Amino acid sequence: MKKLFSIVLAASFLLCLSVPAFAEFKPTDGTNNTIDVPAAAEDHTVPMYGYVGPDALIIDDPPDDPDAPPTVILGVSIPVKLLWAAFESDGGDITSPNYFIQNNSEFDVKITVKSLAIAASNADHTAVDNKLILTFKGFSDTTFSDVDVWKGSARGGTGAIVGEVIKLAETEKRPFTVGGSVTADLLDGEVYQNLKYNLVLTIEKDV
Repeated sequence: MKKLFSIVLAASFLLCLSVPAFAEFKPTDGTNNTIDVPAAAEDHTVPMYGYVGPDALIIDDPPDDPDAPPTVILGVSIPVKLLWAAFESDGGDITSPNYFIQNNSEFDVKITVKSLAIAASNADHTAVDNKLILTFKGFSDTTFSDVDVWKGSARGGTGAIVGEVIKLAETEKRPFTVGGSVTADLLDGEVYQNLKYNLVLTIEKDV
């Protein structure tokens, strides 16, 4: 059985797998959203909107419209971390487990690859990074197309490739894997396992 060494592409996200990173209201001071009524013996109806479910961001917008229900943002499910490996028996091709990213909100979102950086410099990074190509396979809006996120100088690049934007419709789930390759000269029996990168994605409502 092939052994997956400790080669980790760590995701430095504010969101955790399947759980939004918020349980709050906006605006936080709802008591400021008031109307003046006469001090008389009259009845006044004040609508109350409730929510029961996973942690979410509840947005009161517009706050001065009593007939407008709040917007509930459940967020996006992303992997806690990603693993990849270039096994000698695969000739330098990179493989990974299967992952997915899912929009849990009732509106479209867009996700931008903001940055991909080396977490800590070491001898293994020095040996590998310039000879490495990393791609997200199936991550693009075009089904099964590859999105390059790293291309080393020996592979015709300058490192991180950022700015790729994908869009997820409401409740859409997008499967993907990590692919790419390393150059054949790294497949010499050496083990390069102290590799860690921080990937940052910007996730926002698609308007």
